[in-house]
Amino acid sequence: MPAPTWYTLALPMARNSGSIKNDLAAALAMTQQDLAELFGVSRRTIQRLKGDLLFLSPARFSHAAVAMYPKDPELAARLAAQGRTTLEQLGLVRPALPPPSAARPTISPTAPTPISPAAADSVVCAAADAMNLSPRALRPGLLAAFSRAHALGLSVEAVKAWLESGDKSL
Repeated sequence: MPAPTWYTLALPMARNSGSIKNDLAAALAMTQQDLAELFGVSRRTIQRLKGDLLFLSPARFSHAAVAMYPKDPELAARLAAQGRTTLEQLGLVRPALPPPSAARPTISPTAPTPISPAAADSVVCAAADAMNLSPRALRPGLLAAFSRAHALGLSVEAVKAWLESGDKSL
């Protein structure tokens, strides 16, 4: 026979879970009936626990943390911890941002990726074919265009996108 949802024997809990019950009752001026409704158990169950909430399931603590958060975020965090979760995992607070150094990795300047002469020649030939010119005639123009793009910090993708857009606003 499975154990009731409020009873978990093998779950190690913090030693001060009884004080959580007292803190809850004091923070909200709760009766035992109010505590029972908060945890989703009967009033008799709350009475049986006598200030010791060790046998409530993690889901009950999580439910109580969600209900408590608007009134007492610190107590809600303690309840969430008893339920083996966090306020972030319950969706009550945003996760902390990583430190700025971790957010932006430093990029060290590196040498350009070497390409094979055949790959570079393929680019020149594609441009020459599109212009109906010889690769020898087109090479100085391509060098000037790529040099300017590099000096301006433009990527090949950015130049290509602009050329494909057909924007002739020069």
